[in-house]
Amino acid sequence: MQFRMENDDLLVEVADMGAEMQRIWDKRRGREVLWNGRSDVWKRRAPWLFPVVGQLRDGRVRVQGREYALPKHGFALTSAFDMRQVSPTEVLAVLRASPETLARYPWRFRLEIRYALEGGSLCVRARVACEEDREMIFSFGAHPGFLCGAGDEIEFARDGALDCRRLDIATHLLAPESTPMPAKFALADELFAADAMLFRRPRSTGATLRRRDGSGVRFEFGEVPWVGVWTKAGKGLPYVCIEPWHGVDDPLDAAGDFESKLDAVHLPAGETFAMDLKITPF
Repeated sequence: MQFRMENDDLLVEVADMGAEMQRIWDKRRGREVLWNGRSDVWKRRAPWLFPVVGQLRDGRVRVQGREYALPKHGFALTSAFDMRQVSPTEVLAVLRASPETLARYPWRFRLEIRYALEGGSLCVRARVACEEDREMIFSFGAHPGFLCGAGDEIEFARDGALDCRRLDIATHLLAPESTPMPAKFALADELFAADAMLFRRPRSTGATLRRRDGSGVRFEFGEVPWVGVWTKAGKGLPYVCIEPWHGVDDPLDAAGDFESKLDAVHLPAGETFAMDLKITPF
């Protein structure tokens, strides 16, 4: 089932499966902003990543000595959320722990995604509440894909080079090598031959995708420890994902327990984690 929000500037559609955006239509400029999910290229559009981001070493993680199997990027993206149309310009999506999630992730939680149109911007409030009497550990991230083309530019609002990390091709785990990357760069297919570019501690609270025709998207995501930039190589660069993450793929030498997972969130009992995003086409 899909839910629609609309004002004078934007039309946005969100599905109950994964609380995933399906469309951002820029009414002022008469154009699509979000990737369309073509199955022969990349079937998703803007998944939410929880309770892990990326790949676990051996596909499993330990919590207090017990192992749990979790797929890449977790289970939120394949879970049906409870949806509510708050108003013509606002939709609320909620996912809570269930016997099925507890078999894979041993914490009770409430994950809430609130989409709201504010003028020419889509504002997204993501909240994860710990509903346990003990600390909860998780990773969390957004993964929206925006329409683009080769030669378009991405710019991070910062001084100096970005610290770029890559995944090991054989294992899809985080490799230890780090290389500098300029804060503004043109998109080209060869950039993604080694999969995603993962920027550690980007010291930027947003990024701009600027298309060759002068249009684009400003994406504000606050302070995050990782931002991924990715498209599937060899597909002609029809989209690019800009992905703010709290957490990342396991490193090659990961210990395998949640307590030491790189840049995971450690949320005290009864507390709430927040991530606020803002997408503004121009």
